[in-house]
Amino acid sequence: MKLRQIFVALVCTIAMSSVYAESQFSGPYLGLQIGYANGDDQGFEFDHGVQNDFSQDTSPEGEFFGLTAGFNYVFNNNVLLGIEVDYNYIDADYSSFQKELGVLNTSWPVSTKVEQSASIKGRLGHVLNNDQTLLYVLGGYSIARIQRKITDLIPTVDSDSNREWNKGWLTGLGLEHFVTSNLSARIEYRHAEYSTESFNPNFVGPHTTESYDYDEETIQLGISYHF
Repeated sequence: MKLRQIFVALVCTIAMSSVYAESQFSGPYLGLQIGYANGDDQGFEFDHGVQNDFSQDTSPEGEFFGLTAGFNYVFNNNVLLGIEVDYNYIDADYSSFQKELGVLNTSWPVSTKVEQSASIKGRLGHVLNNDQTLLYVLGGYSIARIQRKITDLIPTVDSDSNREWNKGWLTGLGLEHFVTSNLSARIEYRHAEYSTESFNPNFVGPHTTESYDYDEETIQLGISYHF
């Protein structure tokens, strides 16, 4: 028991002594961000579990804005480790038509709308330029609320939609720079991929399923206040 306590105390002491407390980047922060999202939603149709001749490809794109919060540690060698969460409201959508054997079928309109996203991620970076600038990479877990809609115009108009939180992962890189003693600005690129989502439109029969795979690239600008 005493050995374990001594070991824990030693590890904590080493960790505390290695933190570069004078860095402006160390500690908690809150921020705002705006950006542009460009996505790709690939859809396929299955009958009794077998892929048929119908598919779809929509490319929702649009602006977003959101909030971010995080905490950084900067070590004596200027390496930064951080954790960050964020939430975004997104206005990205796209409308097209289903394809039959690769040819657009205008009697089957389809659309994808990305409405919200959130993530938790780690950051690994290097502080340079006299503690003014940070170069970093990031990676973590992401969710996005996506609505898909499919319509059949013949012989009568039938339509159904599905709205779900899609789960996935993201990676990215960025640059952050202090513009005042407490305020930093950043530019960041991200790539996210989400797991397959499926739903059964109420007008196509109980054994027909639409299946979708969504991935997304974003570029964003942000500003953070460091406490």
